[in-house]
Amino acid sequence: MKRWILPVVALAIAAAIAWPFIFGGGTVEVKGRTFIVEHRLGEDGAMSRYTALHGRAALTKENAILCSWDRDRYIYSWSDRARAGFDVAYLDAAGKVLQTGRIRPGRVELDEEGVASTVEARRALYLPEGTIESLTLSAGDTVALSSDLASAKPEPMTSIKLGGKTIHVELSSSHLQRSR
Repeated sequence: MKRWILPVVALAIAAAIAWPFIFGGGTVEVKGRTFIVEHRLGEDGAMSRYTALHGRAALTKENAILCSWDRDRYIYSWSDRARAGFDVAYLDAAGKVLQTGRIRPGRVELDEEGVASTVEARRALYLPEGTIESLTLSAGDTVALSSDLASAKPEPMTSIKLGGKTIHVELSSSHLQRSR
């Protein structure tokens, strides 16, 4: 037996065990199929909701990304120079599918097509490309969130007070974000 096989197998097992602890550990069940979720709850840092697809390669068939907000809002998702396509399902707080779409791999930064929610949503679930079609997922279906995902507290969106009213704002810290 080759000497490298055992370390590679050990690394694969360690990665499978560590994934939930590094990326949140939750799961979603979509029409009987379970996905291990990388859960993004904030605006800044390595686990930002706004960089969920940045430069990303394809998801494996058992992995997904879930971005959650503290309130319902219109969401716009784009490839952000991703090297693969993704399916997106916009969900309400309980996991009901409100809308689905497909995000194509990144092209020229300002020419990327995205998917805008047509209704306010609480979550964006990114799945491997082709999943929505193969599972026939559509608006009105429900995605089952594991208890840790359902009870997670997303960072609140930044807000400002103007004329005595609170206005929720999305920070645009890069030229690309501001150009959108």
